[in-house]
Amino acid sequence: RFHRHVKMSIEQHTIYRHIKQTHIARMQLDWAALPILLPSSLPSSEQHPFTADLDIADLHRLINTATSHGGIQRLWQWLTALRIDVNTIHKRQAIVHELIPLMTFRDKLTMRTTINDDNLFEHNDTKSLQRWLQ
Repeated sequence: RFHRHVKMSIEQHTIYRHIKQTHIARMQLDWAALPILLPSSLPSSEQHPFTADLDIADLHRLINTATSHGGIQRLWQWLTALRIDVNTIHKRQAIVHELIPLMTFRDKLTMRTTINDDNLFEHNDTKSLQRWLQ
């Protein structure tokens, strides 16, 4: 029992250290240290009006912290949407504003979704999580 607890603690701290290293890589724009997690079926962003000025795939890579296919896909859809309702934007900004000071919560949530899940990206069950959160 004690050995299992120590092993789990080591795993948690290893994952937590990796999360923090990724945060530092984002802050320093260390592209080599950032994970490449793009949607499995990458919709074309060539028709997007920002394409001439902005590499949307790089922006996605920089701000994406999702740990599921569904989350990765959703962020891509948000970044490439051509028309967004102003109310939707304000709601999303309010949610982000609430989450900004909750860094420990966000990091622990990321850690919990990663622990004991070597095949995390084979699971695309974000629907059950959404039902549970509601």
